[in-house]
Parts: sequence; C-alpha cells; structure tokens
Amino acid sequence: MGKFWRTAIYEPKGRAREYAALACNLYNSCTVGCTYCYCPGVRHMKREDFHAKPVPREGVLDALVKDAAKLRMPSRRILLSFIGDPYQPDADPGLANEAIQIIHEAGHHVSVLTKSLEARAAIQILRHGDQFGVTLTMNRTSESLHWEPRGTAPVYRLGMLERAKDAGIETWASMEPVLDPLQSLAMIRLAAPFVDQFKLGALNYHSRRKEIDWVDYYQRAVDMCQELGKKYFVKEDLRQLAGVANG
Repeated sequence: MGKFWRTAIYEPKGRAREYAALACNLYNSCTVGCTYCYCPGVRHMKREDFHAKPVPREGVLDALVKDAAKLRMPSRRILLSFIGDPYQPDADPGLANEAIQIIHEAGHHVSVLTKSLEARAAIQILRHGDQFGVTLTMNRTSESLHWEPRGTAPVYRLGMLERAKDAGIETWASMEPVLDPLQSLAMIRLAAPFVDQFKLGALNYHSRRKEIDWVDYYQRAVDMCQELGKKYFVKEDLRQLAGVANG
C-alpha cells in the first residue's frame, strides 16, 4: 500500500482535513460496530470482519516514535483517530495510552475522538494543550445502540465530556453523522455545558441522507450554537447540502 499505511502520523485529505491537520490510526479495525461506518470500504474489508475484533496496526508505536520525533516544533496536535476508535471495546487501552505518552514525550499534543467508555483512561493522562472529543449522534439510548451497537450510551458520552471539562481539558463534539436531526439538536443542547466547540457535519455514504432537510438542520444547529454561546465549525459537506457559501 501507499505511504498512508507505512507511517504512523499522516496528513488527512478531503473531509478528514476539517477535523485535523495530522492524525494517527492505531487500528485496522473497530469493534464499536457502527452500521453506517465507511471504514470497511477504505480498508477493503468485509464489514463483519472489520468489526469482529480489534486489530492493532503492526509496529504502529515504533513508527509513531520516529514520526513524532520528525515533526518540526512548535508542537503539533495529532488526532487519534479516523479509522477505528482508539479506545474501542475489547482492545487494550494501553495501546492508546502509550501512543499519547509517545506524542507528549516528543513535545506534541493529542486530540482524542471516541464513542467508547474505555476512553475514560485517556482523561487521566491528557494535559493542557490536548483535546478530548466525543461523537454525538442520538440522544435515545435504544436508537444509539441500533446504529452504534457497542458504542457507549449517550448519557455516558456526556459524562466523559463533563469529566474531561472538569479536568481542564479542552473538549469538542463531532456532530456527525446526522441520522435524526432532532436528536442531533437535542445532543447539542445537552452537551453544551461540557463542550468547548461543536463540529457540525452531515451524513455521507448512506441513503438516509436524502430524507433530511439539510437547510433546516443547518440553520437550527447554527442558531442553537449561537444561542448557547458555543464555538462551532461547519464542515463543507453540510455547507453544500444547505446551500451556504464559505466564509
């Protein structure tokens, strides 16, 4: 394969670039089991194989040590991760913990993105300059578990954000995919006390996308963030669907 898989730290392209300038994927799979996940296609794997068990990338920590040392100062922030939750169920949290420590020792910062309760382990070792992010989709537990079978329930995701915020860590929420606009809006309001920035996205690679009034969702999400006094970033996908120009 190409350079993407030969190195630990890489520069995301396209939509992913809106989340982070640098990222590291620790796994080739993910046991959260999201039914909307696009990663099996990226990895050229059957969905059931991709979600079956956590498969760490071979030699990823050794590559991370080398890549982190090469990054020019001042410190850079590295996202964990786009492919596979860094703290996915059945995985050893020690892998992600060690990755965070490697990044810190090289003088850089970390941004965690998770749906898993196991990510509480990260809050213990994150420090000033790091970020803790959670994907928020549904506010109803039964529907959350339908779409994200082994992701933690919404109330626990909010609890992790609160815990990180209380620890003085910068927090953020990934508001995508939008599966039910009303539930996404409800999650924005519920999470607002614990979130420093919302990243507003849409829904890709799923037929449900055609059923959503994106103009209405965009306006209501932006209005809610403004009403709550929260920082927000609107991804290009949502801007295009809502017919909103950049700027």
